Amino acid sequence: MTRIASVATYPISVPRPAPVWTAHEEIKAWSVILTEIKTDDGLTGYGEIHGAPAARICDWVARFSQILAHNGFNIVGNGDMNEYLYGGLTTQIWRLSLGLGYRFSPNLVFKGEYTFERGKEASGDVRNHEDLFAVEAAFKF
Repeated sequence: MTRIASVATYPISVPRPAPVWTAHEEIKAWSVILTEIKTDDGLTGYGEIHGAPAARICDWVARFSQILAHNGFNIVGNGDMNEYLYGGLTTQIWRLSLGLGYRFSPNLVFKGEYTFERGKEASGDVRNHEDLFAVEAAFKF
């Protein structure tokens, strides 16, 4: 069975000819974090992570790779990662979220969401009345 042997990250940044503004910040470079995963049977795979700050993201990937590569995480199916990291913590909790959003105009968006949970935590605490109702309005200036 294939197991993860190592995980490495390589932050890459190339300066843009002219800065570009997003809704949050000025971007002066194209940036990506190349991720390399090697298995114990010699396979190598690559992926990319977009985000900032790159140094902190690389640090978090290194922390998770210690968890995954330490015992050689089995690569079997898509949902195995969550079961490996969080198995037993949320297996007895049932959650349902219902959301509705409406764009009143190009400058105004409204969103409402209702979430409720039923079940027990890993500690055995019952969560039968953990309902949440949230509303959000977004304005474009």
